Amino acid sequence: MDYQNLFLDLSAKPPAGWKMVHFVASQQGGVYFWPSEKSVYTESASRGRDSRLNEYAILFEFHVVHSKKSQARLLARARFYGAKPTNDKRWSAWQNFAINHCKANAPGQQGKPKTTRSLAKWQISGIDFRTSTTIAADLIRKYLSSPPSSLKCFIGHL
Repeated sequence: MDYQNLFLDLSAKPPAGWKMVHFVASQQGGVYFWPSEKSVYTESASRGRDSRLNEYAILFEFHVVHSKKSQARLLARARFYGAKPTNDKRWSAWQNFAINHCKANAPGQQGKPKTTRSLAKWQISGIDFRTSTTIAADLIRKYLSSPPSSLKCFIGHL
């Protein structure tokens, strides 16, 4: 997936109710969004920047898992502090609300996190790693124009 061109396409015509934040170009990268009606959560300058989230505490990431079963997904990704994300009260509270209250999907297996970790995920059908950025952008806009109730619930909590 060409995340740079996907970001440019989505930035030219953002999904309704969302603002585009940035992208990470690598195969493990993604495109990062935030609901436009919500205030952003940022970290103090003393906390430093993260390569995925920059100065933000939490963002939504569109990402395609590059495997035999390419899976497109929207992740809620947040920073954590300490040895494990579950030891961070803010990260744990966001995940608890997303999974237990809003009934979002748990993110599943992840690599060993250093500063950020996904706390919830939503599957987006019709997109795989070979999908053109134009088609992927249209499908993302369509998905976000009528998001699942679990995503609406979580955004409402932020």
